[in-house]
Amino acid sequence: MTDQEWIDRFRSDFNFSHNSEDQQLIKSIQTSRAAIKRMTGVDDDTNPEFVELVINRVRYEYNEQLEFFEQNFESALIGLSFEYNQEGETTTDDNSSIE
Repeated sequence: MTDQEWIDRFRSDFNFSHNSEDQQLIKSIQTSRAAIKRMTGVDDDTNPEFVELVINRVRYEYNEQLEFFEQNFESALIGLSFEYNQEGETTTDDNSSIE
């Protein structure tokens, strides 16, 4: 998604109509994408769960409530991380042994 698509999504989800804060929103979106990637390992803007988490983190930051985001979205963060790690899991060699 482009920066404008992210902003449009944020505006649509939260009835946010003015554009005077677009530069701040872009910065917040970029920071939120990096934070969600750090927490889950996912950076895929085609994944609806990832997009939802990014948008909600931006909302929390915008409303100066960021300290509550991880606690309130813990289950979604863990679920996305688990889903990603299950899909990206590699098989180990059955002939390997632990000594």
